[in-house]
Amino acid sequence: VKALKENKKDFGYIPLRVTTQYSLLEGAMKIDELVKKAVKLNIPALGVTDRNNLFGALEFSEYLSNSGIQPIIGCNFSVYHQDQLGTVICYAKNESGYKNLIKISSEIFLNNNNETIDLRRILELNENLICLSGGCDGLINNLLKKDKKKEANELASLLGKTFENRFYIELQRLGIDNYEEDLLNISYDFEIPSVAT
Repeated sequence: VKALKENKKDFGYIPLRVTTQYSLLEGAMKIDELVKKAVKLNIPALGVTDRNNLFGALEFSEYLSNSGIQPIIGCNFSVYHQDQLGTVICYAKNESGYKNLIKISSEIFLNNNNETIDLRRILELNENLICLSGGCDGLINNLLKKDKKKEANELASLLGKTFENRFYIELQRLGIDNYEEDLLNISYDFEIPSVAT
């Protein structure tokens, strides 16, 4: 927060979905390279969301903090809900939330051969976590892709009620699919704020 207040330039956008070399086949940049780029671009905060793991969280936090950039620690979890696969993004609000991220990540690797976790477990461990709907690969998007709007609405409602004011509909403009209008309708209908990533 201190870095955000001291930064005179209004960057206007905080990258919340950075992946590092710890996201195998997804992230290509090493943490020190990410930090150098963030410093060069005068980015006041950066969110890491490696796939199912927190292997780089400590290194990420130390590099960013030492550079005057606010680290935001999160994880991109591969989840299933009923018969649907997808992702949700969770960020730690504080140390207690970080411990919940560790529990979820550990359970994925220790208890599941397919590297997914039941969404119900994340709902159980939601305390001090902030949740994003998962963007283009998210559970809600994947339901919309199958024209299951009712199920997408029900899931958004469940996540909104469970996380209360800590759940956000994630909007991404990657040119992959065109569900932004549906996502915005869910956001308005259920009074769930949206965030661009």
